[in-house]
Amino acid sequence: MSDGKSLRNQLRIKAGVVTRLSKENGLYVQEAEQNQRKLDKLLADGPEEEWDVKNARRLVEESNRMIANTRAHLEKAADDLRDLVASTRGEEGVGNSEEWANADKALEIVAS
Repeated sequence: MSDGKSLRNQLRIKAGVVTRLSKENGLYVQEAEQNQRKLDKLLADGPEEEWDVKNARRLVEESNRMIANTRAHLEKAADDLRDLVASTRGEEGVGNSEEWANADKALEIVAS
């Protein structure tokens, strides 16, 4: 895997994974907030049935589990990408490539 083309391909793939997981995590956070607002409104209005509250709580808990799961995958993917970026920094034909720059940008997104 020491040839430049293979390293650039790995950078492209790993950067894509980090970008996708970052977006996915953001969507789960939005979903959890939306589900929490629905639960809060349901509790404030007084539920017609206890099942409604139970189901709304289950949705909030499920969303929070998905956030934790996605965040763990994102952290692992970001660590893998960070290691690859660091190891290819001075590599001929890789350290200044478009793939390397995109990988670096993906890591900046995760850091913010």
